[in-house]
Amino acid sequence: MPGSIPSLTYLENGIALAGRVADGSILRSINYGVDWTDLGQLVRRQSPMSLVYLGNGIAIAGTNYRGNIYRSVDYGASWSTLGQQFGQANIWSLSNLETGIALAGSSPSGLILRSTDYGASWSSLGQQFSQTDIRSLCYLGNGIALAGTDPNGKILRSTDHGLTWSDLGTQFSQAWIFSLAYLGNGIAIAGTGPDGKILRSTDYGLTWSDLGTQFGLTYIRSLVNLEDGIALAGTYPAAHLLRSVPSS
Repeated sequence: MPGSIPSLTYLENGIALAGRVADGSILRSINYGVDWTDLGQLVRRQSPMSLVYLGNGIAIAGTNYRGNIYRSVDYGASWSTLGQQFGQANIWSLSNLETGIALAGSSPSGLILRSTDYGASWSSLGQQFSQTDIRSLCYLGNGIALAGTDPNGKILRSTDHGLTWSDLGTQFSQAWIFSLAYLGNGIAIAGTGPDGKILRSTDYGLTWSDLGTQFGLTYIRSLVNLEDGIALAGTYPAAHLLRSVPSS
């Protein structure tokens, strides 16, 4: 399976999706990732950089190069394009805020896009705090969402399901907030560059502490919550997997 995999999402009932950069394909598994089917390239020169499941069989994918959003209503088996979104080149991040609300983070204009109809149509909330890229998005429940940016490494926070945002500022001199994940009970984590830090919040993303550079690495590109207090981090350019477990 050549090429990098920048996006993964789990739907339900053993169905998972992966986006592949080398040829812009979406891959699909129906047996919890044991076997994969190549659904083919979405469109020439575009790759699925972000994937998210919205429920009711609906999944969406965001691409690079021309910033298209694609939508599936059959658990990722087939896809239709919604076209390029607001002149953006990349849809870096997607998030499900439940009840049909979804967010998309883009570049080069640093727009946050918002849908209230399960990704069928989108509106632009405009450029956010002079940032060019919305690299990561995360939903914490109760209407609280977070966004990570570059070039100033800001964390943005919304308390009204992504409708409006506040700027929590540059975080610990980092340029990129590449990844965000919610671990439950008000605890969120963020992965940064260029110093490979993991940041942690215990108050639903309102304030953050610096857990430091992780193992001399440069970029924390991905984070995922495995539940029961277990989290994973993926790094770049050295392809390390980091694992955190609750202290005994």
